[in-house]
Amino acid sequence: MSYLGLEEVMGMDSPFGENSIFHVTYTNKEGVSTPNLTNISKYSYQIFSFKSGLDALEAYENMKEADIEDNYMYIFVEEKSEDTSNIFGTVCRVRMGNKFREYLKRVSNGYETTVNDYKIRGLYAFCKAICDKDEELLPKYSLLINAVSLEYFNTTDLNKFLKEVFSTDEKIADWINSGVEAIEKWKFTEENYNYDIADRKNKYKPILPVTLPQKMANGATNVISYTTEGLGMLVELSEKIEEKVFSLAERVAHYIPGKADDYILALIKVAKEKLNELLFEKIKNVISSVKEILQQAVDSVNKLIKGLGDLYTKELAIINAFLCGILNGLISTVQLIMSLVALLIDNISFIEMEDFSPEKIAEQQKKLEFVEDLVDVVRENGIEVFDKLVTYVSTSEYVKDFIDLAKMIVKKVKGYNIYSWAYFLGNVAFEIILDAVIAYFSGGASVTAKISSKISRLATKAEEMAAKGIKIATNIGAKVADTATALLKWIKKEFVELIEAIKNGKLVEWLRDKLKKLFGIENKPADAVLLEEWDDVAIRVSGRGRRFGQIMSKSDIRKVKRFLKKHKVELELFPENGSYTIKGLALELSDNAQAAFIISNDGKKLKMCLRKGCTVYEFFHELMHLRHSRKIGVQNYLNLVKFSGRLEKERWVFDALMRYKEYLTHSEVDHAFNYIKDLYKRNGKLLEDVGLLKKELYLEKVPKVRKKVKIEQIINITE
Repeated sequence: MSYLGLEEVMGMDSPFGENSIFHVTYTNKEGVSTPNLTNISKYSYQIFSFKSGLDALEAYENMKEADIEDNYMYIFVEEKSEDTSNIFGTVCRVRMGNKFREYLKRVSNGYETTVNDYKIRGLYAFCKAICDKDEELLPKYSLLINAVSLEYFNTTDLNKFLKEVFSTDEKIADWINSGVEAIEKWKFTEENYNYDIADRKNKYKPILPVTLPQKMANGATNVISYTTEGLGMLVELSEKIEEKVFSLAERVAHYIPGKADDYILALIKVAKEKLNELLFEKIKNVISSVKEILQQAVDSVNKLIKGLGDLYTKELAIINAFLCGILNGLISTVQLIMSLVALLIDNISFIEMEDFSPEKIAEQQKKLEFVEDLVDVVRENGIEVFDKLVTYVSTSEYVKDFIDLAKMIVKKVKGYNIYSWAYFLGNVAFEIILDAVIAYFSGGASVTAKISSKISRLATKAEEMAAKGIKIATNIGAKVADTATALLKWIKKEFVELIEAIKNGKLVEWLRDKLKKLFGIENKPADAVLLEEWDDVAIRVSGRGRRFGQIMSKSDIRKVKRFLKKHKVELELFPENGSYTIKGLALELSDNAQAAFIISNDGKKLKMCLRKGCTVYEFFHELMHLRHSRKIGVQNYLNLVKFSGRLEKERWVFDALMRYKEYLTHSEVDHAFNYIKDLYKRNGKLLEDVGLLKKELYLEKVPKVRKKVKIEQIINITE
């Protein structure tokens, strides 16, 4: 087809005569001047095609009202290309004269006319006839009809209208975010997880069937059974989430400012139709998936209730709080998904039907696909988390480990009770993922900046926690991936690790790791976990540890444990770094202590503490304290501790070490000597007065590095 003149004019002097909307039509390529047509009896359209969408937009915007003929329609379109993505359609804009606009209003109301020799009714057929005629230039008619619709209903204020309804302060995004806020009130709160309020009438509404024993005036015990009222909230949310969120199409008119002229009402109609076509299906799909996730969660909770083991009331209340936290984490994830939908709507001009640059399209497409994939990942893995928890909670050993962890945190970090911490621990399962997604999508976008404030999460409680002396870790919300694909892979990995941890009874260890990331709280892993990785330590020099000493191996630890058990001494293992509360004692192993021998105040509990990476020398030192306590009796040993007998007990150990210095290195002997010397010095005693030799004499014939020492040689030393 030629675009250089009137040779290809189609429909001139159409046989349909007065019934034809076009007696003259022609197309014009970019850069060719508009022909000066005369004697045009009816209406005409002209197509301007551009290689660049931006050029098409500029031409559209630069066309002045004075240049528009009354009975003309001008179509500005970006050329179709195999190299251009059509995700959001190519740029298509329309200008038209007033007479043309009035005629189209009649056409839109059902007036029959003729276009390019086709009899048509309505705008749909009108645009299809044009696109069929010039299919090489024009995009599909669904894009053209929207461009025509938005143009013919309004000659002025169109951009103002679009800005008001679909601007950066996005109304659609606002509606979706209002849904996010609506979901917020359906989350579990203190009345659902805090058992300490159970004695207040009708205040406690747990998910699990927790009971509250109450002493009656006559001495009898009355048991109040709390029904699973909290579960009912989740059931209702899962069944009616569409109602709880929003109904978008019916609310468009509420946000249209100003007058209610015909063209405004028409624009509302077009906006509704367009939103239903391009947006609603995606949103409906997301909500449908979210509903499925919540309903599956309800099913899992019901299974969990049936599978509950024989738990004491408070133990059950702690598990109930934990479950509230997990469910809230899941609901927060649902809110996050909805917020991301709002974010993407906020940044993509659906209504304007524009193509962006290929890079922009790819970027937005990836984010759209990410949201869809995120829904799938949460649906598939989130439910498996609940299913595995059913088995976990029915295993008393696992429940005990979890409760011990919660108790340890309460002792270590003041400000919240055990039920609050159990709830926070439940939150942790989804918290890390939420922060990673928010960090990835933030990038300064206005909607994303509001996501965290609309969703109650641990990271948003920083101010409240700080008031109680608890600090959120500084690395919270840090980016873990630079691409949507990498982020999705990371999320899947996190879910897999969580599921495997629950399945293998290692949830507590998983939580400890996440607690450190969230709160900076160091909580000691279980001894079995530490022992499993005991040999994986940072090797200092020539395969040696501190002071060129021999690092204790996993095999050594097992032998030591058997030996201590025979002597009724409990062995507790600790990570290589960090301060930790010693289990069963109101004491802490400081960060610089590599080993310790401890006796409880009542003398009933004896404990040996060894840190990962500790050396034979460090164990040897503590073993001699144990031997000393056995030699003089536990109570006498305690009296030494209580009545400033530290010098005596440390001197006893020093002398034993020097008798067996063939098991030590040069640096270890040096350390032992300096340690006792400093103790005497602080007590105002001279070395010569306490029978100590010169250091050089102790160091004679002691090599820098010893050959391997068998741990049995140390264990068998009695004094």
